[in-house]
Amino acid sequence: RCQGSLRTTGFLLDPDTIERLNDSGLSTLQLSIDSRERSRNGYIQKSFDHLRRKLDMVCHLAVFEAHATVVLCPETLPGFGKLLAALKQFPIRVSVNLVHDAKGESLVHGLPYLDAWKAHFSGSHVFSRLEQEYGASLLRGQPQDWHCRAGERSLYVDEFGEVQYCASQRGRV
Repeated sequence: RCQGSLRTTGFLLDPDTIERLNDSGLSTLQLSIDSRERSRNGYIQKSFDHLRRKLDMVCHLAVFEAHATVVLCPETLPGFGKLLAALKQFPIRVSVNLVHDAKGESLVHGLPYLDAWKAHFSGSHVFSRLEQEYGASLLRGQPQDWHCRAGERSLYVDEFGEVQYCASQRGRV
């Protein structure tokens, strides 16, 4: 038996698509949500407010597991706590990615990001605690022996149809 997973912005999800994914034997759907609210300048499209109805459909119709992934970056930090609170209303787990550069090094550091990271891990819907200390050490600016190999195993198609190396890193392809 094979397990299949799908990452999506959720924009094109509808009841028929969810039913076809159910029939396909999909194991996991990862829904990418960037912020609580859409940005006024259009930089952030994948907002919880925009995707709430899609998330409701997934939670009510899907037989596969679903979880949300959010990115912690300067643009998402101000509403990060509100986004986590909104996602707690749903029976899904949540993972957080730190925005990083072409070398796989975190682009965010410092106490505000560390506080947001800790707030995520104090919640009950955490996808995995494996990266808890690793992410905290990145946010404290501590050097790491490991770096992100995004793009070596998968590609990401963003909301504009552009191929990227990963969801947390844009403009490298």
